[in-house]
Amino acid sequence: MFVRRHGEDWYNFRSKVQQVMLQPRTARMYVSAIEEASLAFLQRIKKIRDEKNEVPNDFLNEVHKWSLECK
Repeated sequence: MFVRRHGEDWYNFRSKVQQVMLQPRTARMYVSAIEEASLAFLQRIKKIRDEKNEVPNDFLNEVHKWSLECK
């Protein structure tokens, strides 16, 4: 479970922040930035795929970089 991986402190912080971030007016402020990061991520995926259209084994690292861009 997520709590074991990131710890109880992270879970508590995330729970509090999530309540604010899920409010529509708050979320709207971040839509364009997240969209921009997501479109760049899609371009990155196209660039790193192999001839079988598969992503590399270390693709999770790319996902982590994208998630940092979205914050």
